[in-house]
Amino acid sequence: MIDTSFVGHLNNPVLLSSVVLAGSLAWTTGYYIAAGLASASETLSGQAAGARNGLALGLTLQRSLLVCAAAAVPISALWWHGEPILRSLGQAPEIAAGAARYLQLSLPALYSNMVFRCIDKHLLAQGVVTPGVAITAASTAMTPVYCWFFINHLGLQLDGAAYAFCCSQATAAALSTAYLAWRARTTAGQPDAVPLAPSPAALDPAGWRPYLDLALPATLMGCMEGWAVEVLIFLSGTLPQPEVAVGVTGLCLQLSTLVWLSASSVSSATSTRIANALGKGDPGGAQRLAYTSLGLVLASQTLIGLAAYGMQDQFVGLMTSREEVLALTRQVMPVLTLCFVFDGQNVVLSSVLRGAGRQWLGAGCNLVGWWGVGVPLAAYLGLPGGMGLGLGVQGIWAGFTAASGLQACVQWAVVARLDWEAEVRRAAEMVRGSCGGGEGGGAEEPVGGSGDGGVGDGGDLGRQGAGADGRDGVRGGAVGE
Repeated sequence: MIDTSFVGHLNNPVLLSSVVLAGSLAWTTGYYIAAGLASASETLSGQAAGARNGLALGLTLQRSLLVCAAAAVPISALWWHGEPILRSLGQAPEIAAGAARYLQLSLPALYSNMVFRCIDKHLLAQGVVTPGVAITAASTAMTPVYCWFFINHLGLQLDGAAYAFCCSQATAAALSTAYLAWRARTTAGQPDAVPLAPSPAALDPAGWRPYLDLALPATLMGCMEGWAVEVLIFLSGTLPQPEVAVGVTGLCLQLSTLVWLSASSVSSATSTRIANALGKGDPGGAQRLAYTSLGLVLASQTLIGLAAYGMQDQFVGLMTSREEVLALTRQVMPVLTLCFVFDGQNVVLSSVLRGAGRQWLGAGCNLVGWWGVGVPLAAYLGLPGGMGLGLGVQGIWAGFTAASGLQACVQWAVVARLDWEAEVRRAAEMVRGSCGGGEGGGAEEPVGGSGDGGVGDGGDLGRQGAGADGRDGVRGGAVGE
């Protein structure tokens, strides 16, 4: 968001559209996949922490890093050849070339982001919140400095935005790695120590299956929704005046992300706490957490959405000064405000399913809601000519908002039918599987009591979630983006 804002103030619509389009492809083909693969750690680490099994915690972190590293190789190859892909999707040649350049230069950020994601989820599962908050705050605070230095001071414009983003992600990865190493050294030999030394057990196929059984559907779960979000960008690029339409859609997504952050923090807390509760054998506590979080987010997103609508000129003015972009964004805001409320419910409902290890259910819900209804409806309402009603950006967002509302209803129905007693039994089986099947599954190494908000310490939802990577789901994961 920050680098997009700096580019927006260059008053060059091609550069702004290039950055927005590059971000769209980066999330579609990279960050959503990384988020899904890492989120298996959210379930397994949370349940292992609840069961006080340090061995499973350490092995899960190693597996998450290995899985993400393996996935980064084909993603890197795809990004390196981004221009022909974008042009084949109907994007303007000049915008496609700029977006491809940004993707190539920002490749290091992908690897840094994966490292930060995996470590952050590992720590949050144990209730270690404060370091994540500090690291996120530090890297976010440095992002405007990086942007000013590369974009304005050195005058690198588009290239500078990519360099600034890489520096922001590298800052988060370096600080989280340093903290993890310090924590491992200072807790060695103590009851809350988690073994982090590379272990051959991390490569044991018996342990990989439980991880991939969650990681693959979690990836589909995130990608179904995430790809639908990014279709908004591509549909906008086919409208008349694509440089304005893409810019408006990108700014609306950035506004949506800004409002979405409060729900994301509760979402991270919800997933972790539900996993902890199931690992401890507390089905009633897990159920109460789910419904408390949903009520909290419904109230907060409604209030924030109304405030954002009332202050829309100030919010949008921070990102661009172009009058045509401001005017079109104002027309979209009524629908966007309603979307804020639906999005908040969806992110928490998804976190409930992740905490319970029900990623396959979430993937199915997202497939039906977004691709069965959302994308076709957005295209029909937005595209001109014989393809649709020709309502433009407003129509595209109306279709997306309708899909978001349907998705919330579908996921509510799924969560309401969960058998929490059965989920406790499943959690125990998954923790044993994380240690490599039956072998070593019963060996427990206590964790918790670190002083950073240990598992089950009764810490409030907002504090637990505050250390999240900030965009923990569809819109998310890049610190200080």
